[in-house]
Amino acid sequence: MLLDRALLRRGLNAIVESGGFLESGAPACPMMSSFASEVGLDLSFHESRKVDSHLLGDARLVLTMERRHARDLMVSFDADHERIFTVGGFIAQAASFPPTGEGFDEWLEHLAPFRSHAEFLGVHCNDDISDPHGESKRIHRRAFDQLQFSMDRVADAVVGACDASR
Repeated sequence: MLLDRALLRRGLNAIVESGGFLESGAPACPMMSSFASEVGLDLSFHESRKVDSHLLGDARLVLTMERRHARDLMVSFDADHERIFTVGGFIAQAASFPPTGEGFDEWLEHLAPFRSHAEFLGVHCNDDISDPHGESKRIHRRAFDQLQFSMDRVADAVVGACDASR
């Protein structure tokens, strides 16, 4: 919802979906729901969705909080690493290779030669947003704040790539 709102604020109406590796049908985490309500988002209707090949197959961009999530997607679904990024990794790529309105798919294609499977190795990296599942309220708050800040940066990059193709 944070990314969807950030894109809409920039005039881009996109389909933004979420999925994870745990069970489907669970309500949003109460702590995250509370933080979301502080910024005007209502997660009361949200239910978890287990990621599957259909969800991945339709995605033009896949963002994960941690590199282990990205790696698990690639291994479990034989997914194309060229459209899978950690949130922080995507922001870093956009800073290194700023979009110039060439079109979103074209911009991702331009990034592809500069990416490799090696960026998904290791346990943690500086651009990970730690998954707060099962952690304290303080850790949940940190993750929420990082996601809120990061989704604005992601939206800036996506809109920057799409400007000429909207």
